[in-house]
Amino acid sequence: MSKVYVAKVNLTSQISSIYEKGGRNKVIQKIYNLLKNESTYIHKYVKRIKGKYQSCEEQYTLTVIAKNDDNYEIEGILMREAVISYKTRDRRTGKKYTHTPTAVEEIEFLYSIKKERIAFTTKRRFKHKQFICGMAGIINKCMEMAKEPYAFTLSIYRTGISVDKIKQELKKLGSIQELSISYQVPNPDDEDYEDMIKNPEEFINRMNDAQVDDMSHIFRSSHGVNIESKVISDNLNMVKKMHSTLDQKKAYANGYAKVIAINNRGLRYSTEEDNIFSRNMKVGIERFGFYRETINMTIGEENNAKKI
Repeated sequence: MSKVYVAKVNLTSQISSIYEKGGRNKVIQKIYNLLKNESTYIHKYVKRIKGKYQSCEEQYTLTVIAKNDDNYEIEGILMREAVISYKTRDRRTGKKYTHTPTAVEEIEFLYSIKKERIAFTTKRRFKHKQFICGMAGIINKCMEMAKEPYAFTLSIYRTGISVDKIKQELKKLGSIQELSISYQVPNPDDEDYEDMIKNPEEFINRMNDAQVDDMSHIFRSSHGVNIESKVISDNLNMVKKMHSTLDQKKAYANGYAKVIAINNRGLRYSTEEDNIFSRNMKVGIERFGFYRETINMTIGEENNAKKI
């Protein structure tokens, strides 16, 4: 049995273009055509090893199994190659040896481009954070190589997050030294597209008028941020005013709104890691059908939230 997760794909640059006639379909076509077999992305980062900072890198490679021209779906595998470290012990001498081979792990996925979602599994050394990093890197690399102006982010799909729940979690954290509240212009999906195009409403109009794709407010305090203050409440409640068709839980689930807090002991809360959605997939089941069903479940959940 393995777990299946869903990643939400968001356009984070040139967002105003999808509010123009035919703009969303244009972006969908670009992604579908540019994601090709053997596309690669190298992620470079710095890691602390034995008290020293070292430069590290891992390579992600895309294998396209099949493309569905009717539904704009891609069935594929994302491969991660990264150096790992482990020790062995010589039982005769007791001496320990460190080994640093390059390990290869593969994750299977279904990318529904029109639904802006990717269903995927994970492995012991290839978790959802690495998948999100690698897949976003490949999409953006393909755009860059084609000299397209679009940039994308991926976020893990989450459920049941609301302003009230966030306030409860922030109060549990206590003595918050830094609070970050971020918003981006929503990427309208099939369900909301017509409503948002015809009537973007104040938040989207103001962001598009300013040519702004996203914004963040950061609050710092040496005494602890007052969560119940008007300035904090107003910023948190902005999620309810993004669009009348956009439920606040959907906004957090899809990564349009994010909250990150750090307290005086360095403990952290993030909406990006809260209430992560997953399903158990049994051995022997038709996998890509299960991935498709899982994606549709997340959309059904959002539609049910609108009715509440």
